[in-house]
Amino acid sequence: MKTRRWERARAAEPGRKPRGFTLVEMIVVMAILAILAAAAIPSFVRIAQMDSDRIDATSRLVYGMLNIARMHAATYRAETAVYYTLIEVQDSRAGETDATLPAQVIADGVGVARRMTHMEVDQLKAQLEADGVDYSEDATFNEQRCFVALDGQETRLQMFHPDAAVWAWIEGLHNVPLGDQLLAETAETSQGLMRILLYRATEEDTDGDGELDGVTYERVHPRVLLEEENAKRAEPLDLTLYEGVFPAHVFLSSGEMRVGETTARVRYSVRVGHSPAAGVERRFLDADAYDYVEADADPDDDPDLPDVTVPHVLIELNQMTGRVRIVGDETAIAPPET
Repeated sequence: MKTRRWERARAAEPGRKPRGFTLVEMIVVMAILAILAAAAIPSFVRIAQMDSDRIDATSRLVYGMLNIARMHAATYRAETAVYYTLIEVQDSRAGETDATLPAQVIADGVGVARRMTHMEVDQLKAQLEADGVDYSEDATFNEQRCFVALDGQETRLQMFHPDAAVWAWIEGLHNVPLGDQLLAETAETSQGLMRILLYRATEEDTDGDGELDGVTYERVHPRVLLEEENAKRAEPLDLTLYEGVFPAHVFLSSGEMRVGETTARVRYSVRVGHSPAAGVERRFLDADAYDYVEADADPDDDPDLPDVTVPHVLIELNQMTGRVRIVGDETAIAPPET
């Protein structure tokens, strides 16, 4: 390629070198380009990765709450619980594959509470009597199950992202047995849950001197599970177990978990995955092959039943030591043994 005469003459001038970029200039330009590229990439480019991040964030929230409760119990020598808020949501498969599919039960929030001291229980009873409430007529009232919600920044009730949930009772998944979900059998068996009464304590000025010298307790009531939806379930829940109480994992000051007397297991699990209300394409890796009727069937009777892959994270709890650990991402769950 020919160059103009004046360009050749200028390049031949004594002391003049061909122009180029210095290393510093190149680094600055590359840094600017990297920043612009990061800002230009839309946040919705990788939806699958976003969904995975939401599940991961929710699992780490539950994991963190469980460990906080365990440490609080050991530090303050008081039983500490991680309680779950339950809600029924419509399954995204309903109306397409099976109109009788019931609303599914999930935990959509988690918080930490500590057991009331004997003095606090006495104060609570005195308050109820002063308000004309006969707590002896309340079948759910039990002094050993009265807990106060902790409202610290790390312990207060925190709600999950709408697309993520702890699976409590989700039917129609042949490779996720109900016995491995949060509300397995009853609230005090397979998953190491206890039923607790939850109160919120508020300091107040009882004698009008401008100083906070008293505490009042307000009962926190959970959402009501619907009987009409329960009747649709293949294995209906005993709703009397959840009237006015929260399911919770309770840690003792020794580090152990407090579980029901009928529980014989040592390890328990909490499964965190997509909410049933999320789109089918998000919930199942092979959404095109999925069908509720087939999934509800016995895979041993139907060799052509598709292997439905349900991505989720498994958190394991050890009853003897109270140890909590994230087992890992479960993307392929074997069908239950018959």
